[in-house]
Amino acid sequence: MPSPGCDGTSDIERLCGDDTPGGRDRVLPRLHAAGGRSVGMAGELGERRLRSADERLIIESMETPPAPTLTADLTAKRDRLLDVLRGLGKTAVAFSGGIDSTVVAQAAFLALGENAVAVTSDSPSVPRAEIEDARRLAKQIGVRHVVVPTDEFADPDYVRNDGARCYFCKTELYSRIETLLPGLGVDVICSGANLDDRGDYRPGLKAAAEHAVRHPLQEAGFTK
Repeated sequence: MPSPGCDGTSDIERLCGDDTPGGRDRVLPRLHAAGGRSVGMAGELGERRLRSADERLIIESMETPPAPTLTADLTAKRDRLLDVLRGLGKTAVAFSGGIDSTVVAQAAFLALGENAVAVTSDSPSVPRAEIEDARRLAKQIGVRHVVVPTDEFADPDYVRNDGARCYFCKTELYSRIETLLPGLGVDVICSGANLDDRGDYRPGLKAAAEHAVRHPLQEAGFTK
């Protein structure tokens, strides 16, 4: 498994400007490379979306210079992420509004513009506030955003609520997105999975493989 930075932070944390683990507000810097567009993006995720109770993710204005100074390694990964997405072409990002899918959605918009779309699941299993968070973030990024109904509760395997529940949830989501691809004008589905996710038990990654979902953060070498 890839190692984190020498200060104990990992790629996504450092990209988001959190060089004080467990502490302060976290800032998502401008992801654009040379020739990329600037994007206005100021907003806030609810505490329930973050990885510890005292953290808050604040997406700073993209119209000012980036706050963090990125290392050469992280800058290279950022640029690889944008290159991976450019290579995919027209892309739908499975967008929960969490930190990883937000990074991918923003990078996809920077790399692809109108050829990127963020897709969020709307089902009884998703709190209304989380859907509103996703809507706000997508608007702040500027990316096209579609909220699609999913019906995982109609699947008895999902309702059984065993250790594979995520597999059935993701299968429903990716299947639903696949039916929308022609209407959305895109060809590929992307997730926010990173390299660290491969070391965990992740039934959702099995569902992703069955639907040819790409993982740009993994392909660019990002850890959590």
